[in-house]
This record gives sequence, C-alpha cells and structure tokens, in this order.
Amino acid sequence: VSDAILESQATFLCNFGQTEGPVDKAGTPEEVMAYCKKKLHEGVTWDGGMRKFVSLLYRGTVLYGFFIRNFGRVAESLKAFKWARKFIDFADAEWRVTAEKSYDEKGSCFRKSFQITVLSMELSTARTIRCDRLPTLEVAEYEFNLAQEIINIARNEKVPDDNVYQSWMVDVAFRRKPLAHACKHLAGTMNEMMVNPKL
Repeated sequence: VSDAILESQATFLCNFGQTEGPVDKAGTPEEVMAYCKKKLHEGVTWDGGMRKFVSLLYRGTVLYGFFIRNFGRVAESLKAFKWARKFIDFADAEWRVTAEKSYDEKGSCFRKSFQITVLSMELSTARTIRCDRLPTLEVAEYEFNLAQEIINIARNEKVPDDNVYQSWMVDVAFRRKPLAHACKHLAGTMNEMMVNPKL
C-alpha cells in the first residue's frame, strides 16, 4: 500500500491502543502494481475484491493526503497525491480502463472526470509549497504538465450522464472551475519564468 494508507492505519489503531495491523509495509506505485497483477494472475477477480482494493489504494491515499494537508503537513500531502496519480496512471496503462471504458468492471476511480479534482489539488499543493520562490526548470515543467493535463481533461473528457446534477452545475464543476484553476497557475508560472534569469 502507499505510505499514506499505512500511516492512516497506524493512526487509527493507535487510538485503540494497538500497535500492529494487517499491513506492515508500504511500497512504490510500481511495487503495488506488481502485487495487483500477481493477485489477478492467482485468480482474484475484479468483482472478487480487486476493484475495491484498487479503489482503496487510490481514494484512500488521496483522502489521507487531503486530511493531513488541512493539518499543515503540506509536503507529505503532496507526496500522497503524487503516489496516487502515478499508481492510477500505471493501472490505467496496464488494464486499458480509459481506452476500453471498462469503468463498471474496474471502478469509477479510473474516470478522468473524477481524477481532475485530485490533479487540481496536487497542483495547488505544489504551488503552496513553493510559495513565492521562483521555480526551477524541473518544477516549472512539473507544474506545466499538471496544468496541461487538467486542461485536456476539462476540454475533452465526457462527463458521466448518469449524475443527478443540472447541466450548468456539471459545466462549472468539471470544466469551468478546473480550467480557470489550471490556467491561473499556468499563467503564474509563465510569468515567473519571464523574470527568472536562470530560465
């Protein structure tokens, strides 16, 4: 599992006076992906637990990242958001969920319309950590790529039509707000690059 989920388990158990839980080791997104593939090869099906496990890994990591961000642990929350993004990207590339639109079988956490909010949170957290410091070329590229991914999703991804919201609500939540958020940070980074002599 991710470091975020491992820590959340330890925190939960500590409140009940326990020190040991069912999971005792965190892994990289690549290591966890290898574990998922191993379990599928051993016969675990998506309906038999894999869908819930993948959802736990992604949503649980994101949720804990959001939780600790609100308590001032911003750098650690960014690590959680990055872990979750890398894991779901690896999983999507491996199982071709987006390409085959197999969300009903493999889970809604693969939907780009779901991930766009998480990407926006990651970008905002990265900018918060950097504060007023000028970006390095590596940081600028990272922020550019995140903002561009948000923009691409907002412009091109079809929102699920089985929601209960009115069309203007969907437009604001899934398109206008993410676009405004990404473009604001993109413009800010570009402006900083213009005044940074090293870039």
